[in-house]
Amino acid sequence: MAGASAPLVGVMIAATLIPPAAVVGLGIAYGDPVLVVSARILVLVNILSINFASLAVLSIRGYRPDHWFEEDLVRRTTLKRIAVLTLGVIVLSSFLVVTSVDLQRNAKFESTVKTTAEESGLTVLSMDVESNETVLSPSRSSCATSRNEQ
Repeated sequence: MAGASAPLVGVMIAATLIPPAAVVGLGIAYGDPVLVVSARILVLVNILSINFASLAVLSIRGYRPDHWFEEDLVRRTTLKRIAVLTLGVIVLSSFLVVTSVDLQRNAKFESTVKTTAEESGLTVLSMDVESNETVLSPSRSSCATSRNEQ
């Protein structure tokens, strides 16, 4: 029975790691550094989460040392690993939150510009949004429009 679940676990791990790893490659191909960094962070978070889940499953399943004098050492080592994995996931996830907030803010700004242009009878020809600021400060942008002739 344990052998039957092994391929399923491999598929689940592949489904967790391959899509963001592919996005890293696409980001490199398109020359989008934000996409590359965000996808790499997601890959790292997934790897840390898989390790965290593995520790939990082994603990729940009762995998422990056979000798009583090794139990204390294993317990301390496991707790240290759990702490490091948890800290890593929290730190890396914070970067993902910052990136997501920035992308959401840019998408909302672009949507507002397009809606305002349409209401004014203009067509947005191009839009460049550049930000040299942090997420908490406003960004600078430019927009080219043309009047709809109907």
